[in-house]
Amino acid sequence: MSTRTVLDMGVIVTLGLALLGCERSANEPGDVSSEDLREESRGAFEAASASPALERRSLESRAQQVLQDADLTIEEARQTLGRASADDRAPLEAALDRAQSAREALRAEVEGLEHAGLEEWTATKQRVSDAMLEMAEARRRVAAAMPEEQTTG
Repeated sequence: MSTRTVLDMGVIVTLGLALLGCERSANEPGDVSSEDLREESRGAFEAASASPALERRSLESRAQQVLQDADLTIEEARQTLGRASADDRAPLEAALDRAQSAREALRAEVEGLEHAGLEEWTATKQRVSDAMLEMAEARRRVAAAMPEEQTTG
């Protein structure tokens, strides 16, 4: 079940309870008090919010790991660049530039995770996933551009 579906169900339950509370008089048995309504609303909101919060932390953790791996790859490429022959230098510089751009784009998307509300969550999640894929491709290109003695040694 998607996060949006859970949230929609929580809103429907909350609205249904609110309508029940509004239609009954205070003397009728089964009256829904405002405290009961608040408790049900809180429970529905917490249930709907828990899943995105866990998913957000998991995505952020994976993205941080990708960033750390990218930093290592970029550092290795920079060190290799200083020792590379003229023939190896141009493709490695191009791959390094792409990796640095991909890293900065991913870093910006990760920072955006903190500010994404439920409405933007799906789009934000997709942008972070896309940025992680781009980072993986950039790292692959750096590895491919490394001089042979660096990739086997």
